[in-house]
Amino acid sequence: MTSEKGLIWENLFAFEATRRGLIVARPDGNHLPFDFIISNKSSKMFRVQIKGTSTPQKSGFTFTTRRGNLRKKRVNYKKEIDVLVGIVERDGDRIFYIIPSEFLGDQSCLRVFPNPNSRAKFEKFRSAWTIFE
Repeated sequence: MTSEKGLIWENLFAFEATRRGLIVARPDGNHLPFDFIISNKSSKMFRVQIKGTSTPQKSGFTFTTRRGNLRKKRVNYKKEIDVLVGIVERDGDRIFYIIPSEFLGDQSCLRVFPNPNSRAKFEKFRSAWTIFE
């Protein structure tokens, strides 16, 4: 993902999170393993990493869970973030997957299948904004 496209995904998330009443803080620089710190109305904080895609692969969409290029080692997100937000942009629609880090494991990528009949592993996290409550 290009840095410009990554910035677009991040801004889409920040807008939607703010619209939903969450407090959004963006750390300065890109040296941290998370893109945002989110606070809810109870002042609970979450370290959030944003991923985005608009390119379908077979019947789903894939998010890489490595930093930098694909040759880098897998990231143990359980230690570095609280939530991974994957944004799928399809046919002008944006679908947010809000996935707690404990469900990520150590896989190098994850696949989502944003259709009404999907029962795939991560579909229960589609539009799961209540995770931030």
